[in-house]
Amino acid sequence: MPASLSWKQRFRWLVTKTVSPDEMEPEIPSPRLNYNQPASRDLAQYIATFKNDACLKELPFLIEWGLRKDSVLFDYGCGLGRIAYAASKYLGEGGRYIGYEPNARALSFLKTAYGKRSNFKFYGDVLTLDEDYIAVNRGERRPEGKKSLDILPQDYVDRVVDIQYSSSVLTHMWLDSISRLLENMNHVVKPGGVCVNTWLIVDDFARYALDCGVADRSLPYKVKDAYTYSTENPLMCTAYDLADVLGAYSKASHEVVKILWGTWSGRGNGVHYQDIVVSRPRP
Repeated sequence: MPASLSWKQRFRWLVTKTVSPDEMEPEIPSPRLNYNQPASRDLAQYIATFKNDACLKELPFLIEWGLRKDSVLFDYGCGLGRIAYAASKYLGEGGRYIGYEPNARALSFLKTAYGKRSNFKFYGDVLTLDEDYIAVNRGERRPEGKKSLDILPQDYVDRVVDIQYSSSVLTHMWLDSISRLLENMNHVVKPGGVCVNTWLIVDDFARYALDCGVADRSLPYKVKDAYTYSTENPLMCTAYDLADVLGAYSKASHEVVKILWGTWSGRGNGVHYQDIVVSRPRP
């Protein structure tokens, strides 16, 4: 990689670089392992899709909200490491990345892929089957797991985090669990830090788009407080009324700093197709 490039140019170079299968970076999961990404026409497209949004949109957005090379970034529900990959190209030796992921296969991959990076750590708890939408969708069976209400990030992370981020995580959770998660971030994010989480929020405009059939999905059912498109596996997709979202933040003693509306309902924030909520935990 040319040393003279700016960080934005380096990210773009990483996305567009052509590689053969035997050159694929160890931090990129194989297509066979990646349950989060749709099929690609070839390996180059697969790698570009894995990198593109994380490198060119999401991490730069976090930089705008204060992420520095020496920051601590906590990626809750880090999946197969999209943000971890982007962070690995940006954070310096004084920075830290902490990933939390309940999927055991993803967690195993990440621990191996980043095993030589002392400033990258990964943790996780296996969820109960009824809260693991991926396992339910695959028809998996297992005898035990942890309820999301009982997950305590502070067991793994002390109050050192500058920015907490999650992408497409709260869209697979019940509202009471989300509120508990936000409350737990008060013990993880240090004073002055921010939480950045993506949602599907049904405000007046989103309701209008849904009723017109021009949103990117239909949400015909309501289970508990969530709008969803599946009654058999409702956590495949959960959306919440704006009042309920604001109530969850208030209950957790968070100040909502900004909401950026996503393309899912016909708007666009330039970062994520979902709605982005930036909040500050209580001091």
